[in-house]
Amino acid sequence: MAAILKAGAAIGLGFLIALGGGLMWSVLLGLNLSINPALPWSVGAAIVLLTLAWLYLSGLGWPRGTQSARRASLPQKQLSLGEWLPALAAAIGASGFALCALLLAFRLLPIPITPLPDFAMREPVMALVYFGAAALVAGMIEEAAFRGYMLSGVERAWGRFAAYIVVAVAFSILHAGNPGFFYLLPLYFFLSLALSGVVTMSGSVWPGVVAHTLSDFVSFALLLFIGPSVLAAPLSLATPDLNAMVLAACAVGLAILSLAGFIAMRR
Repeated sequence: MAAILKAGAAIGLGFLIALGGGLMWSVLLGLNLSINPALPWSVGAAIVLLTLAWLYLSGLGWPRGTQSARRASLPQKQLSLGEWLPALAAAIGASGFALCALLLAFRLLPIPITPLPDFAMREPVMALVYFGAAALVAGMIEEAAFRGYMLSGVERAWGRFAAYIVVAVAFSILHAGNPGFFYLLPLYFFLSLALSGVVTMSGSVWPGVVAHTLSDFVSFALLLFIGPSVLAAPLSLATPDLNAMVLAACAVGLAILSLAGFIAMRR
């Protein structure tokens, strides 16, 4: 019973962090766009709040009695360059592979892409600023929530294997509102397993934060500059498609990069 309660608390806290961070950015962005979209004050405000939240989750601040537990729940080992490089390769390779697979899924499966607001099309540079902030918030908050607090808490209660599975399921559930969720469920599950492995082997959530943020930003940029109509254009398997072949080649290359990173970390 004690293990169930501990795991349940870790799961609940992970969702609370993830949903709280997302709500914070949604409120700031909504106010900013409704008042004056040309002045992106929400980006600065989000960075300040994100920094304060990260410091608190890392063990700073009141109450002192929880400082050591908070510090242990968000692994941030100081990595040398020789540790950073394979960890980044594993994380970026896995995230990039998932993004390539997502782009192929848009063309192969009936998954709708939500069109961008008119403001983003009129002001693409300003839209990139907002997209960058959104990617940073998602990268830091979701990694702290799932591969930090939830993973460490469930692992202490139920062991590593169960923790990987629980976190992957929880991370997938967070994206249940996305169009085509059931088609994309394996991608969310795979990506969470890979990023959990990076945290375990490197001792830090930061490689996952970098990879997660970069992947989200690239996906936003592709949607902005290429457009949903091109990204979701039906793929015909009867004739060669250069774009699809390039995507498939990139997916294979990134999978190899990720595998090489994991092998190097294990060594």
